[in-house]
Amino acid sequence: MLECIEHTVQGFNAITIRNAYLSCTVVPELGGKITSLKAMQTQREWLALDEQVGLNKANYADDFTRFDSGGWDECFPSIAPEVDFPIAKRKVNIPDHGQLWCLPWQVVELKTSKSAIIVVLQCEGVGLGYRFTRSLKLGKSAKGLIVNYQLVNHSDEPIPYIWSMHPIFAVTPNMHITLPTRAIEFATDTGFKTFFNTQVKHFSWPYQSPQNHHLNLSHVMPYYSGFASKMYSDRLSTYFTETDSFEVELSCGDEYCGFRFSPHQVSHLGLWFNYHGWSGNDLPAPFVLGIEPCIGNSDSLRQSIENKEAAILVAHEQRSWQVEFFIS
Repeated sequence: MLECIEHTVQGFNAITIRNAYLSCTVVPELGGKITSLKAMQTQREWLALDEQVGLNKANYADDFTRFDSGGWDECFPSIAPEVDFPIAKRKVNIPDHGQLWCLPWQVVELKTSKSAIIVVLQCEGVGLGYRFTRSLKLGKSAKGLIVNYQLVNHSDEPIPYIWSMHPIFAVTPNMHITLPTRAIEFATDTGFKTFFNTQVKHFSWPYQSPQNHHLNLSHVMPYYSGFASKMYSDRLSTYFTETDSFEVELSCGDEYCGFRFSPHQVSHLGLWFNYHGWSGNDLPAPFVLGIEPCIGNSDSLRQSIENKEAAILVAHEQRSWQVEFFIS
């Protein structure tokens, strides 16, 4: 089975591609948001979608928290908002969670064959002269989705940037988060330090609470935990060769999903833990997990530049990278 279905989701035009193993739904008008990643064999929906928030059309620079319904967005060229960010001789305002989520994307190619379906979506930046392209490829017998990215600088000036996938996963306590066995270092934030009552600035995965050995970051915490923390890995290329593949996995019993990518293309991994610990609006805090392959080691573009971890796309340069989403 290999199908491409054009339909509507909550009143918005959507495209669903599916085979016998995986179904993926994308809504181009809503920043290219992926609203569903479903395992067809078990009917498990891996992405969290907040029905209380729902899907709504944003205007450029609207408050992200009013539209934070979950799913999978793309964050570029910053995650944190940037006011009067200097680009060449001008200053640009970048909204919270970047420019892409609040802009409509265009479907520039929808290619179907007996062996695969490819959906190519594109978005032009605001005030920065770039084009962002993301293609989704689902093979007939594939247990995964190949996601290819292309970034083009049309301008005569360099564009500094960070990028992050922003998929929000529906989780339950005791689900397991698996990273490579190498001792990958993560930087801590205020939420981490407060929750674990520690001042450590870095830790090797997985972190286990010295006070409570049942609290281990590789296991999703109980519903009542109230833990909320965003953390970034050190640069992954320090742990892996150019031929290595980095893999992060979320599992529930025999079912699992995750991402696979080159750590020399995608430099960092971000993890957003929100176990009923934080709400950006008037609604109750969700119980979700963000697993976020990214380029840059901070939500802030300015901070990533200071850390010398941001990327730079020089004038008229084109850059590409790839991430694979897989399921059991």
